[in-house]
Amino acid sequence: MTSLTGKVKLWKLGITDKLWNFFERWLYGSTAHILVQGHASDPFNISRSIKQGGLLSTFFFVGFYQDIHAYVTQGSTQALTFHNKDVGSPTMADDTLLLSATPKGLQTMIDNAYRYGRESRLEYSPNKTKCIVFGSKKRSNVAYQWYLGVQSLEIVTSYNYLGIVLSADGSSRHRTNVMSKKGYASLGLLKASGFHSNGLSPITCSTIWQRLLIPSMLYGCEVWGDIPKVEINVLEVVQKRVGKHIQRLHRRTHDEIVRGLLGWITIAGTIDKCKLKFVHKLMDLPHFNIVKHIFLCQIYVIIFAPTTADRNSITYDLWSVILKYDLAGIVLSYLTGAALEDKHQWKMICNSVVYRSEQDVWREGLQRKGAFRFNKVHMTLEPSLLYIMIKADIRQRDKFMNLMRILAYPEQSELCECTVCGCPYADTVDHYVMKCQGLITLRNVFWDNILDALSCDEEANLLRKDDDDILSIVLSGESDIYKDRESYLKCVHTVAKHIDSLMYIV
Repeated sequence: MTSLTGKVKLWKLGITDKLWNFFERWLYGSTAHILVQGHASDPFNISRSIKQGGLLSTFFFVGFYQDIHAYVTQGSTQALTFHNKDVGSPTMADDTLLLSATPKGLQTMIDNAYRYGRESRLEYSPNKTKCIVFGSKKRSNVAYQWYLGVQSLEIVTSYNYLGIVLSADGSSRHRTNVMSKKGYASLGLLKASGFHSNGLSPITCSTIWQRLLIPSMLYGCEVWGDIPKVEINVLEVVQKRVGKHIQRLHRRTHDEIVRGLLGWITIAGTIDKCKLKFVHKLMDLPHFNIVKHIFLCQIYVIIFAPTTADRNSITYDLWSVILKYDLAGIVLSYLTGAALEDKHQWKMICNSVVYRSEQDVWREGLQRKGAFRFNKVHMTLEPSLLYIMIKADIRQRDKFMNLMRILAYPEQSELCECTVCGCPYADTVDHYVMKCQGLITLRNVFWDNILDALSCDEEANLLRKDDDDILSIVLSGESDIYKDRESYLKCVHTVAKHIDSLMYIV
């Protein structure tokens, strides 16, 4: 925008006299220079735009741009409406978006936007302006063409709007592929920065993934709508690979074990949490907000006239998530006049219901895949105690990581022959720690060290257990055999220190 046009619009808004003169002085006299390879150009005057980061810049922009919606929709009876509300020009920052139900209506809106730019000395770039026909797959034989001034506009099948990929046919495959590649790219960039168990503790790596990379990969997921399971799995694979990389686990390690050791919920659960928090943001908007009006209207239709509800709408998907976690009562209470929970309370509720659901799914997955030993050692969807101990003392990282890999080692799908004693076995860890005759000397030393770390009562209680329970307890499983926390930690340290002598093959 130009300074002159901006001042005229301020005058029309009622800003006159001394305040108008103040803004005039603020707009005029700005200079800039360009810095290239340490050399600065001569300063030059700025006669267009506003100061980036200036305290008054947002106000000037809103004042300059506040009338564009009424301008571009005038004379167009085909701009989209919802419950008699005009939603044909939902502008975000300086991105002008025009929505119409007909090709002719869209051309009218584009012509109006073009005239608005000419009158306000605002330039629209035809090369950056794109057109997309939603549902075009059904009308593939129809040829479309729109013009900005005299220049034709490119028609695309997908477009990245505000970081969210929109497809003409309504498919989310392209968006999912873009997001999965984004996740892999982020992982690759951080690997060189110590994003692995050799450089950082697993807990630190996990925090980086959850707080930095997940939000980047799932940007805008609250408005993705219903995502097919096959596409969810594409994103889950990214997280599984990250988890295995962080923990240096075997490639065949069960997915539930990978997540369980770090306390991660699934990608689907993370998306659900984002959607539930988005619902609170919608309900917390001012009553006059058009977005809130659309949301509440669609919610009422879904509740009271479900047969007429649009099942492909984002609101329908949000309501499905609300029902999934049994939060409909809270939403209905708000709709009937009850006060809305504050942001902190709603966040706690969402985290709690999603975590309970994810823990049930996680435990069911472990049972289905027969991870019997891991079930006895790690029973809650929380970061492993060993990883917490590594974070407290990074010097213990390698030996605790080795113990963790042994605990998570995948079961054999068929019998293998031991390279030490020649006997067949189906459980690698059980064979080398408990049964291999070729390692009997090393195993005696191993068990002597463990028993020396226990009191007489703890030793007696341990030896009363069957072999499976003994092995689970030795592999860091908490048990009633320990008299206190200190005894448990002492035993874990001893096992981690000496188990490498038996499991060198793993």
